[in-house]
Amino acid sequence: MGKPYLSELRLLSDTFDWARGQDLGSIARAVSASSFLPILAIGSGGSMAAADYLAGLHTSLTGHHSTTHTPLEFLRSNARMDEFSVWLLSAGGRNVDILRSARKAIQVEPAHLAIFCASNGSPLAELAAPLAIDLLEYEPPAGKDGFLATNSLASFLLLLARAYSDAIGISFVSSLPELLV
Repeated sequence: MGKPYLSELRLLSDTFDWARGQDLGSIARAVSASSFLPILAIGSGGSMAAADYLAGLHTSLTGHHSTTHTPLEFLRSNARMDEFSVWLLSAGGRNVDILRSARKAIQVEPAHLAIFCASNGSPLAELAAPLAIDLLEYEPPAGKDGFLATNSLASFLLLLARAYSDAIGISFVSSLPELLV
């Protein structure tokens, strides 16, 4: 059985504090590289919620159309990606579906490619490391999530919100209660 959900909720404050303290250099560069492009964000499970958030945030703040795909949708698609920023989001970076999606994304040569993973040194990162890809690795303090991916999802959302806040020059909230209001 996975982690009790209540224990995951109790760690959200730690995750918020951790996200506030992270260096955003690499994610800021990826956001900047994507700023004049539509985004295709790929994720599954909890990472799909983060992909939806990224696509919505990007469209809202840049005016560029953005959308999401599951790995299967992306693998089945024959759409050209040469004018897209493709983002692959994965908590663990180990699932076969996201690894296959990364290989395909490399082959179709999008205008920009970012891999955003809530785990350091994953097979997904190893695949991306030797290439000219924005590799965004962050390991949240809560460790491996339970079924609902509470803290890894929160870390994705918080880091994306911070990066886009910085990109458009607005300050990010200073506390979790302030964010929830």
